[in-house]
Amino acid sequence: MIRLSGKVRRADRPNLNRVQVKEKARVAHKEYNQGMRLRVLLRERDVCDVVTTLCEIRPGVSEVGSHLATHEVKTSANKRTPKWSTEDNFVPSRVRFRLPEEVISNALNFLKTEIRDGDTEIELGSDREQTDDTNASVMTFERLTQSTREQLEAMQWLWNLQLACREAVLCCTWLTRSVKEVEDDTSPAHVAFLQILECWPYAALKGFGFDLSYAAIFCLRDSEWLNDAVMRAVAVSLSRFKNNQTVMLPPPTSDGQRGDILQEKAIRSIARAVASRPFVLMPVNLGGVRWAGLP
Repeated sequence: MIRLSGKVRRADRPNLNRVQVKEKARVAHKEYNQGMRLRVLLRERDVCDVVTTLCEIRPGVSEVGSHLATHEVKTSANKRTPKWSTEDNFVPSRVRFRLPEEVISNALNFLKTEIRDGDTEIELGSDREQTDDTNASVMTFERLTQSTREQLEAMQWLWNLQLACREAVLCCTWLTRSVKEVEDDTSPAHVAFLQILECWPYAALKGFGFDLSYAAIFCLRDSEWLNDAVMRAVAVSLSRFKNNQTVMLPPPTSDGQRGDILQEKAIRSIARAVASRPFVLMPVNLGGVRWAGLP
């Protein structure tokens, strides 16, 4: 028996900010209503059918972004280890949700590298034979789902589409907060704002000549444009060959006549890398927060 003394103080419930709660509920309800039309159309559909339908009807950023924001994601997959198997006659069930993006990315990379190269053993199907065709591969999460490679790629495509919509909304935020403050006539900014929200993320904007999926493009210097997505793709492609050579560059030494210069040892390392590889990927850090590369 535990005795409680009379000095125990009762903890009061924290004050509830009702104004903040109402505003949060209003924003969530508005976002839910914006994606209602797509939600009715895509209800009970497999993720592959969802991708096909979205590519056909090409809804705008605000509508498809609101739909994807409320699309179900099975976060319990983070705590489970997937198992790959080969099933030639496997009939996939209808998958109406997404797995976390990191889980999908790791699974697809594992399938394209270790399994395809033959370095990893996987469970075989009924014919007990392993084939080189990754289309017959099935990923199983115990008591959660069995998904084919095509379904996983559809989930990844939806994650990329949601990222493009998020980048588009950030562009709209920049227009309303930064451009309107310095422009006397706000009508051009308002027109661009509406065009972005009503445009399909992978369609070229009228008057701009580029699509919203390239929102990560930035300019390092004149005629030198970099893109995070492209650099990540190059890194993934290079990792397959496993013959990369990394050169660590120490801080340059100061010279009174020539200014800051690299050490002779570092210059020789760069020269050897250029001679042994068809190209060199030079990392560049911008502002201490963004990394890019110059091929």
